[in-house]
Amino acid sequence: MIKKKIYAFICARGGSKGIKDKNIKSFCGKPLISYSIKSALENKLINKVIVSTDSEKIKKISKYYGAEVPFKRPKKLASDSSKEWLVWKHLINYLKDNDDLPDIVISLPATSPLRKDTDINNCLKKFIKNKMSDMLITVTKPYRNPYFNMIEIKKNKFAKIVIDNISNYISNRQDAPIVYDVATLAYVTSPKYILKADKMFSGNVDIHEVPKIRAIDIDNKIDFLYAEYLQKRYK
Repeated sequence: MIKKKIYAFICARGGSKGIKDKNIKSFCGKPLISYSIKSALENKLINKVIVSTDSEKIKKISKYYGAEVPFKRPKKLASDSSKEWLVWKHLINYLKDNDDLPDIVISLPATSPLRKDTDINNCLKKFIKNKMSDMLITVTKPYRNPYFNMIEIKKNKFAKIVIDNISNYISNRQDAPIVYDVATLAYVTSPKYILKADKMFSGNVDIHEVPKIRAIDIDNKIDFLYAEYLQKRYK
């Protein structure tokens, strides 16, 4: 049995360029953020659910659905260019100042509403089991591979493969090194690592692969419509 103090973080700022009020937009009849809050509250391994936001609207809705919103996020951490890692640091420092540090934290972004309870459990259990990892992220198999069929435009305006392996040219997908897309379904780490590291990949980062169908990250209107379709079709 897991005997760890585990807190879930849901970081949701008020501003959104792609979709107005994205984090609280109605998704299959409920605010988008409510799905992450519900999945965290219903998980038996998670002891507390905390939302970090700069928005009064998001705060009110989050508290209605059962999350704690103990502070208002500073404006400097709520812009388009704000780094998520610094938002986590701010949250951890708040908990530290209030003598309430957990053993483990799991970030469950509001923009990934299709996760299942088994995904959360598998991520937490794998992170706890692997004593050498500083962090665990969720990933999916990619649609493209930078070693084979992803290109960039150079200064001369012509296309080149993103990773140019001239000495050992890769002519087919099967020969390309295995890569993954980072999924926003869940991130697991410890307060200690968040406080000491400058960025996510500063230490040993483990992965947990999840199905594409549950790894949709809502960033724009097309993502939103597709995620709603999947929610209605398969849930």
